[in-house]
Amino acid sequence: MDTIAAISTPRGIGGIAVIRISGDRAVEIVDRVFRGKRELKRLESHRVVYGKIVDPETGEIIDDVLVTVMRAPSSYTGEDVVEISSHGGLIIPGLILEILLKNGARPAQPGEFTERAFLNGKIDLVQAVGVKEVIEATSRKALKVARKRLDGELSSRFDTLKNQLLDLLKEVEARVDFEEDVPPLDNSILRDGIEKVIQTIDILIEKGDRVQKLFDGIRIVIAGRPNVGKSTLFNRILNEERAIVTEIPGTTRDVISEHLLLGGFPVKLMDTAGLRETNEKVEMIGINLAKESLRNADIVLFVIDGSEQIDPADVEFFRRIEVPLKVLVINKIDRGLKADKAKLREVAGENPVCQVSSLTGEGIDRLLDRITGILEENFSFSGELNVTEREKGLLLSAKSDLEEALKVQKEGYPLDIVSFHIREAIFRLDEILGIGDIPERVLERIFEEFCIGK
Repeated sequence: MDTIAAISTPRGIGGIAVIRISGDRAVEIVDRVFRGKRELKRLESHRVVYGKIVDPETGEIIDDVLVTVMRAPSSYTGEDVVEISSHGGLIIPGLILEILLKNGARPAQPGEFTERAFLNGKIDLVQAVGVKEVIEATSRKALKVARKRLDGELSSRFDTLKNQLLDLLKEVEARVDFEEDVPPLDNSILRDGIEKVIQTIDILIEKGDRVQKLFDGIRIVIAGRPNVGKSTLFNRILNEERAIVTEIPGTTRDVISEHLLLGGFPVKLMDTAGLRETNEKVEMIGINLAKESLRNADIVLFVIDGSEQIDPADVEFFRRIEVPLKVLVINKIDRGLKADKAKLREVAGENPVCQVSSLTGEGIDRLLDRITGILEENFSFSGELNVTEREKGLLLSAKSDLEEALKVQKEGYPLDIVSFHIREAIFRLDEILGIGDIPERVLERIFEEFCIGK
């Protein structure tokens, strides 16, 4: 297998950079360009040595570096790995990589170091995805979930499901192969065992969909009629002038979104076009996008103008929003509250009401506290794990096979048909973990989303 090399730290101005090399010839290649008190080939594993990187063609000193040698199999990839810590910047790391490539290495593909770790049995496919999630986590809460995956907790859940099915399969196949030597199969035990696995799959998928929000961002949509101050509220929460604000109704024609942290939760805040009846073509497109955003929202901040009497359209729009988590935001209180408080409470029902001035900032802290409380109550996900779309698809396939096993058992088909469907479900779990022959195109799809150097 080729020896690969890549810069593992982000490109740009920085104190240090790390260039990683992995493969059978990693030590040999670095030795060609490294000048220190000890040759790397004589260096023990997991030792660091100081020296210089030199272009062997010209004798030019490129940089003073620290080189770490990690010998197979005790390395990240399971191969010989050498890491060069150089000065950072735009020039030096690239020059070092260029010299390594000239002396026998080839450029690593995205995620290729982690792919080799998987292929060499250092991690399974579930943990490999955990590497990517740890790197891409945008909050401590997401990092906590990603760490559980990387540490093998989700793999253990899949292993448990697989072992439960293997126990059931053993009982079924014993009756297929040694029908005369073992007592008849207890159909109720088989049925209960399969149903228990199906129930666990449903829980994993349902909770996994919710936990995925920690990586995608919990969608908070600001909605309401035109000119009630939605964009001003959007800018105020972000603390920057992100959305255009004018007195002209219908200024916002598209969905504007920004990611931020609220109370430690990753949030995707979305500003939408004002909801109203119109024949203006472009504005209608924006309104349709706003309605689509509302359908997919996790939390809705519905804004009304508190300096005016309540518009019946506000009442109708608010009540038609089917998202269970919504806040009625009474804006423009700096102009004086003219909306009837009793009517506001009637419109809000059991939903919270917050009075703010997006212009002056009055009440914004209370609104953010209320949103944080909703996040903590509904999106804390203590002890839960996420599943990727690929894993979800394979779990659904396994569930389908198990439901078919229940069906053919109930209809009195031979036990070898029941056995076939249980075995297929086990194969789907093996695919999740990366056991057996995984098509190269599947691995490419998984690892192509990784950064180069990881």
